[in-house]
Amino acid sequence: MKYFFDTSALVKIYHNENGTEKVLSMYSGNEKITISELARIEFYSSVYRKYRMREIDLETLNLIIEKFDYDTAHRYEVLYFSPGVTEQALSFLSGFGETKGIRALDSLQLSFFKSYCEKRDAFVCADTKFVNIVKEENINVIVPLND
Repeated sequence: MKYFFDTSALVKIYHNENGTEKVLSMYSGNEKITISELARIEFYSSVYRKYRMREIDLETLNLIIEKFDYDTAHRYEVLYFSPGVTEQALSFLSGFGETKGIRALDSLQLSFFKSYCEKRDAFVCADTKFVNIVKEENINVIVPLND
């Protein structure tokens, strides 16, 4: 089994917040962690937002980016965009858009999982609204939030 980390869970590895302890236990284990190419972009956006909101200082920002870039090169399996990912995302938007309000980037994250991961793999996500949509696809979901 491998873990596919949505950005909402991935950020918790590098910034202490609700659920950090749970994702760190997965991160420090022997299981493979997979992220999408999109998560790399979203991650940068998230940590720069934390800097602008003064949740972290410049030194911390630089350390987080440095560690994340190292992990991306040496620790994570990165999944890349393909025409199949895009088409699957459009399908999710059509299928869930009217009733669930799935966001564009969430449709892409779900599409990466469905395109590259196996049934036994786990989708790790801390966005509870998105988790409900992922569960409708009969995917094993881990929600790394404290009860």
